[in-house]
Amino acid sequence: MDGRRANRNAASRVALVAVVGATLVLGVAMACGPGNIGDLTSGRLDSGASEAAVAVDADVCVHAGPAERPDGGDGASIADLVFAADEIRIDTGDFDAGLPKPESIDLDRTCSCVEPPSCVAPADAGAPVCDGPDGRDNVSGPLLGTLALLLPALDPAFLTQRIRQGVYGILLSVQKWNGQPNDPDVVVSFRMSVGIQKDDDAVDGGAPKFDGNDVWDIDPGSIVAGDTLVGQECSAIGCIGIGSDVAAYVRDGVLVARFDELPLTVSVGSGRLVLPFIGTVLMARITQDGAGYRIRGELAGRWRAADILAGSAAIRDPITNTSLCGNPETYGYFKRSVCSSVDLAGSPADDRTGAPCTALSEAVAFSARPAKLGKVRQLTQPPVDCPDFKDTCP
Repeated sequence: MDGRRANRNAASRVALVAVVGATLVLGVAMACGPGNIGDLTSGRLDSGASEAAVAVDADVCVHAGPAERPDGGDGASIADLVFAADEIRIDTGDFDAGLPKPESIDLDRTCSCVEPPSCVAPADAGAPVCDGPDGRDNVSGPLLGTLALLLPALDPAFLTQRIRQGVYGILLSVQKWNGQPNDPDVVVSFRMSVGIQKDDDAVDGGAPKFDGNDVWDIDPGSIVAGDTLVGQECSAIGCIGIGSDVAAYVRDGVLVARFDELPLTVSVGSGRLVLPFIGTVLMARITQDGAGYRIRGELAGRWRAADILAGSAAIRDPITNTSLCGNPETYGYFKRSVCSSVDLAGSPADDRTGAPCTALSEAVAFSARPAKLGKVRQLTQPPVDCPDFKDTCP
């Protein structure tokens, strides 16, 4: 009897992961297409492209990118602003009545399927992944939908629900802004939260009101020297985000910031998923909201396949209650799905150099309202079967 049950469980896992692989491949095809946040980006020739590349591109592709830095408009700064995301959306290809789906930008300065690809795809990658209009890169939204088949807690709708319950959060601060539609010199910092601040005896901190008075505790992994600051209040010590841009700007009311790496972290009951977001561009419209402000926009960047594989190690299989890295069948199918979908080089510096494709493009839409920084708090995580797990695509 035990042997038959084990065989059925194994068959269930194989079937589940087969669906996972098919969903990812189908979702990649569905991900191409126009988005609905067109006031954040525009088609243009990317100023970072070489003259030779521009000469070729001018006839075949106009690269989507953020607005350029304004020439003037600087002045006296208003008080520092802190925002907490109240909703997120990733374009999994499913219907979503919430935020408009993210558009992304042309991350690799290449209109794939119109121009030669910006990186060399794996030999077994299958049909090339084509960009959206104006070269927009956004293929891995379906990956989160894929992960949700393995772990329902990672469903995008559930992630927004957890944010609104105060379980975890995404925080953004804006400093040195003059409060005007144009400012060529602002500072933007990004932090992850482990949830609403709670009293020592409280079970939880309750649901956030998003009225500017919610206090969000900070994940030490998202700030500089965070492990040494656990227990301290960020209002006193600052809590410098690892993802910070001291050369951000506001152009026509749209905040633009760039980050070499953002440590995106999601903690759920079955593990802690850490996915560094590489070469990320933030574009967010700032609007007046009563006596304060709110923002709505998107993050566009790339996830290295190796980081996705390593990050998945901490997620537990709901059928066996073991980490994915300890389940060869499930992990094997997951790895093949990820590695067959790469569309970018691992670093922006390697785009258009003939480097191998080792990363997946992604865009995340979000809205955010005023908030306050709390203290640095470390969460207790469930054990991981293989804590030092690392892997790469073939």
